[in-house]
Amino acid sequence: MRTGKNEDNIFKQFVYNEELSFSELFHKTKIDSNLLAYFLKKMLNQGTLQKTKSKKYTLTTKGERLIPFYTEQESLNPLVVILLAIVKDENILLTQREKRPYKGFWSLVSGRMLLDEGIGESAERIFEKKLVAKGKFRKINAVVHERFIEKESKHTFVFFFVEVEPLEKTREHSGLKWFPLNRIPKSKTIASDYWLIKNKLDSNVEVVEEILESKGKKMKLKN
Repeated sequence: MRTGKNEDNIFKQFVYNEELSFSELFHKTKIDSNLLAYFLKKMLNQGTLQKTKSKKYTLTTKGERLIPFYTEQESLNPLVVILLAIVKDENILLTQREKRPYKGFWSLVSGRMLLDEGIGESAERIFEKKLVAKGKFRKINAVVHERFIEKESKHTFVFFFVEVEPLEKTREHSGLKWFPLNRIPKSKTIASDYWLIKNKLDSNVEVVEEILESKGKKMKLKN
């Protein structure tokens, strides 16, 4: 969510305060009043801030959604990715990556998890998007934290390795191929994906998914 330094400074104040007036923001941010007015107007137009009846500033729902991603340090966070185990008749469907990292390697069909999704919803959406066919989420095989390191950490991911059963016929097309489970090209497949296929296809792990509903000052937990 990183933006400009001044916008970050303003947003940071709402991580610790629900409502703030212009003068309160001026004293907390130390931003020149004209610049502060400019950036507040910009954030109002972007839809991350809104004004209350008392003329104070507060985060919108859109702004509230950014709080968990805010960090005091200029650092990157792990990506949450769904890896699909699509198996049929002792064959598994793999895709050849077109992007870095791992460009040119075979990998599990995958996609990023979206903010409003559960794990199963995400898996079925990715299946349909990548294969243009319907699939049914079955189970979570494994949860993996992966870091790709050369001289330092370059990429880091949290993977949910899940099983999805095809409900419609899926066909090979450019970049997609069915491989027999005992004939996956090890040297041409991402090492971690190869390991998951060989070691975690028959596994089943329980992951608790919670929904915390907020209504004013009250919160309700749903499992």
